[in-house]
Amino acid sequence: MDGLPHGGYTLGDTEAEAHAARSTWANVAHAVAEFAPVSMVVDPADTQIAARYLDERIEIRTVELNDA
Repeated sequence: MDGLPHGGYTLGDTEAEAHAARSTWANVAHAVAEFAPVSMVVDPADTQIAARYLDERIEIRTVELNDA
């Protein structure tokens, strides 16, 4: 289980950096999902964002986060 980054330094300073970071996390999750089940912890405020980056193979679990 991993956590989708939720704000702060993990996502960078710009929307482009945030997109790149989220895309990277999603790409890793999708690669692993080819071989094993994957769960991603997502802050409740970011569930719509997660849905844009993660496909249906990835189980989304909501938990309050302050970092990846």
